[in-house]
Amino acid sequence: MKIVADLKAQLRELAQQDNRTLANYVETVLREHVRQKQGELRSPRDPSPP
Repeated sequence: MKIVADLKAQLRELAQQDNRTLANYVETVLREHVRQKQGELRSPRDPSPP
């Protein structure tokens, strides 16, 4: 996977702040993003009235 240099540098800095490798940080961020998206799909957008 290709990542533009400026984004990669930003991700590397964030990973360092979390004491993670770049690969581990990217995997963690992607995993959380997928979890959030799956939650959005499961929860109704317009809940029915009580």
